[in-house]
Amino acid sequence: MIAPAVEAAPPSSYGVSGVDTSHYNHETTGSRWETAIEWNRVAVSNSFAFLKATQGVSSKDDWFARDYAATARTSLLRAPYHFFHPRTTADGAAQARHFVATARAAGYRGDRGAVGGVHGPGTVANVKAFQEAAGLRADGVVGTQTWAALLSRG
Repeated sequence: MIAPAVEAAPPSSYGVSGVDTSHYNHETTGSRWETAIEWNRVAVSNSFAFLKATQGVSSKDDWFARDYAATARTSLLRAPYHFFHPRTTADGAAQARHFVATARAAGYRGDRGAVGGVHGPGTVANVKAFQEAAGLRADGVVGTQTWAALLSRG
């Protein structure tokens, strides 16, 4: 059985927009990423920022702590993220510890103004609506199929 084609609304029609950043989003001077993002300008047309904190068991994003502090001075909701790098089946816990230590060192406590783990009353309804539009079972849980559908929409 082939799933029916589903057309999603274009991103320009979304009611909420945000950015996902890492050191790659900073302009380069020579061979280094040296230019700070102007977060006040980003906040004019965005509601949130996901900031890359870590990758694997030891890599830290060079700009994470500075970007996390800078976004605190704006209206943006913000949250750190970890880029999982599977080298072995045993290093998931080590990566999680590395991420938590790095995020906490930058001041992240899951505080108000942060994104992740605390959902408003419309979250489940919005997830279900997306799942229905994508032809998935609408259970309100963002599992592997829902993530894949979200990522495929770029």
